[in-house]
Amino acid sequence: VTPVNRYVSGDFAYCGGNGAICNNTFSGGFSSSNYDPRYRPWYIGTKQKQKPNWSAPYEFYNSPEMGITYSHPIYTFDGEGREVFAGVLASDYALNGIASYLTQNYE
Repeated sequence: VTPVNRYVSGDFAYCGGNGAICNNTFSGGFSSSNYDPRYRPWYIGTKQKQKPNWSAPYEFYNSPEMGITYSHPIYTFDGEGREVFAGVLASDYALNGIASYLTQNYE
């Protein structure tokens, strides 16, 4: 889950065309002006690779827990029909959660 405060300025907070703010922009989890997903390694890596990928294990931003992130780039189309990078959709997986699942189901 990537928390977003839709009232903080920046492209990650918008979901509509021409910078319009949508009423359904996700704002759950927690809000912090100190957290900007565009500067996290998984976001930067996905933007550079331009394809879905898994991150290397890392310590999560808001806890001492270790995990990995699956990231997928999101594109929009410009006025000439070309794909333009718009952001990243990501899902975090805690390593202890993966270990628990594997232990319970494959022991």
